Amino acid sequence: MVLLVIGFGPVLNPPSPIAQAAQDGVRTEVVWQQAKAISPQGSVSADGKFVTYVDWGDLGNLAIRNLETGENRRLTQTADSGSVFAMYSRISPDGKQVVYGWDLPGPGPETIELRLLRLGGAAEQPRTIWNPGEGRKVLHLDWFPDGDRIAAVVTSGQSGYQIVTVSVRDGDVRQIRSIGWSDDPRVRVSPDGRHIAYSRSASREQPAKDIFVVAVDGSSESTVIEQAANDELVGWSPKGDYLIINSDRSGKPGLWVQPLENAEPVGQLQLIVPNVDVGAGMGVTTDGSLYYPVRVSARRLKIAEIDMRTGKFLTKPKNAVERFVGRNSGGEFSPDGEEFAYLSGREGWNDRAIVVRSLVTGEEREVPHDLRYTFSLIWPPDGESLLVEGKDDRWGLRPV
Repeated sequence: MVLLVIGFGPVLNPPSPIAQAAQDGVRTEVVWQQAKAISPQGSVSADGKFVTYVDWGDLGNLAIRNLETGENRRLTQTADSGSVFAMYSRISPDGKQVVYGWDLPGPGPETIELRLLRLGGAAEQPRTIWNPGEGRKVLHLDWFPDGDRIAAVVTSGQSGYQIVTVSVRDGDVRQIRSIGWSDDPRVRVSPDGRHIAYSRSASREQPAKDIFVVAVDGSSESTVIEQAANDELVGWSPKGDYLIINSDRSGKPGLWVQPLENAEPVGQLQLIVPNVDVGAGMGVTTDGSLYYPVRVSARRLKIAEIDMRTGKFLTKPKNAVERFVGRNSGGEFSPDGEEFAYLSGREGWNDRAIVVRSLVTGEEREVPHDLRYTFSLIWPPDGESLLVEGKDDRWGLRPV
């Protein structure tokens, strides 16, 4: 993993015009070259000096890195050899606290509770803000600007997802919106604390995400983006006048912005950084810089024509997929040879998405599933289903 920063302060503070500012003002910089064994589920501090991350080289503990000095520091202690571990984390606006999910052990369904830890010189014990109950999981998080509440996505698996806010002081929980099923929805609180932007899929059959903005007091909700493309919410601009979105609407991933006025979309989406896949990023700093991790891997899913008699290549191997390069595996051709299926690494509950790509048109569709982990694919001769090796509560092969 490599951590990079896109500095587009001139683009977003404010753009005039945005296209020209994007060309002149965007810079990309590597700020952590050898980020080994970390998860991208962390965040950057508002001043850009620190990032939190899950250290899978240290049993899944939550850790923090000083980007100026290069010092890494463990923040949590796992109970027993990694059977519990940290999840998504966000540094508070003042940089003095971090809130994170904590996966609890137990014989029952998986539970992830919300914990808070102060970032001081002396080690402090974490405090549980909210335990949502057995089998419920607190996932993506964000702070309100005053540091008094947390916005969170919570799920029980069966009833879908809810967006809630949780008081840091007394754990008071308020449900903002129930969004049913979605593929790993995200939430981001506006800089003025009055709105929450969130992403959600239309349905299991249409896992591509759309973007919405809801008022915290429930007085209004607007659809920001609702198209066939997959649009991943990244964050708000520092002044709250743009939403930053990672989208493949141009045929390749890129960074886009949607202008807003009073939290309502105005004008058209505008591409500011083409040919970059930032995922959901790790946050936008007050100076308008986006931090995001890139997984560096020698693994590539390639495709080529081969002479089956001689074993020689008839065409030069090329990337079969241009999205999530380095995280794709398990290519399996359909019996009629017109499609192939593969596994694509993602963040969130579903470890890897199952994707079917047309070799004729290049169009892709994701196959909905509720497996926690997926490992390999088999396409049976009838072509009507895929057999997937994976795990929910048990190991085995399952048709999808």
